[in-house]
Amino acid sequence: MGQGTSRSQPPAGRLPSRQTTEQAVWSDRGGNAWAVGVVLGDSSGPLFRHDGSAWSEVGLADVPLAAIAGSSACDLWAVGESGTVVRREPL
Repeated sequence: MGQGTSRSQPPAGRLPSRQTTEQAVWSDRGGNAWAVGVVLGDSSGPLFRHDGSAWSEVGLADVPLAAIAGSSACDLWAVGESGTVVRREPL
């Protein structure tokens, strides 16, 4: 899906304090990385952004998310349980 890199390991650093398991990471050419996952003990799926120095949570889906890809940092798509598709549009 466009120009970016799928990675199995996120950039160094810890995700915010929420008990989360990362499922997928995608990075753009601008040095941003995006991760989706599962909140342990919950049924939600957080979206995280790494800006080159730290992770921050920038979104939350109603279901666990399993994969992420995009064409740029402004156009991201994530998929999760039950056929859920989430699009993160320009900030």
